Amino acid sequence: MFKKKTKHETTTQDLIDTANTQLFGLQIGTEEYKNAADELERLHKLNSREKENKFHVSADTLVIAGANLLGIALILNFERLNVVTSKALGFVRKV
Repeated sequence: MFKKKTKHETTTQDLIDTANTQLFGLQIGTEEYKNAADELERLHKLNSREKENKFHVSADTLVIAGANLLGIALILNFERLNVVTSKALGFVRKV
């Protein structure tokens, strides 16, 4: 659940920056330039997928939250319809 972070984790943005630096040092039109450009394109796609999935909530979490809210609503509805008065509490046996 909670991950311990190391001192420095390499992110896709770090890899993109490194690939850009390498790409600037290559001559346009060479095979190395094409390979580096393809790699850079793959890194950009990977980075965009990570950003899309960053705020994903699992279905199990939604079901648990929904069940908790339903339980709270049922309890509040019961308390609204079936009011326990102070006189009725006198009949309850104390343990």
